[in-house]
Amino acid sequence: MNKVASRLVSGIGRVSWLLGAASAVTGFVVVGVVVYGVVMRYVFKSPTVYSLELPEVLFIAMVALCLAYTQTQGRHVRVEIVTSRLRGRVQDALAIFTSITTLGYCVIVAWALSQRAAWNLAKDIGTIEAHVPLAPFSIVIVVGICLMGLLLLTEVAGLYSKVTRRG
Repeated sequence: MNKVASRLVSGIGRVSWLLGAASAVTGFVVVGVVVYGVVMRYVFKSPTVYSLELPEVLFIAMVALCLAYTQTQGRHVRVEIVTSRLRGRVQDALAIFTSITTLGYCVIVAWALSQRAAWNLAKDIGTIEAHVPLAPFSIVIVVGICLMGLLLLTEVAGLYSKVTRRG
């Protein structure tokens, strides 16, 4: 079973790296769209419809794509005022608690956003002006949050086995 868990974590790590790279590419696309919109508006006096709405939805996708990668790197914002003063099993127990709490939050958000994604897809909902379809971006958010949830689950399992080996 340990081999299966190791392969799962490794696979999730690879997928999260790919999504992180896609997030970086999306960031460049956002910059390109914004620069194009500014040039069209101020140089050619011909603003584009999508230059305001497309960067908004792309930015949301960019953040969702890099959630799992950020989790694998341990780079999420952490307030360590309390945890830095703790040691051993207490620190691990608090880490398990916060990871489970975050996992619960991910489950709730993923469920709610999957409902929204299905609704956006069924009703063909788009942005107001440019009618950019929102369903693909909603799906990307759900995928990013689910992958982060899987990483949190593996983190909890690792911390739990660490605590039980000590005790």
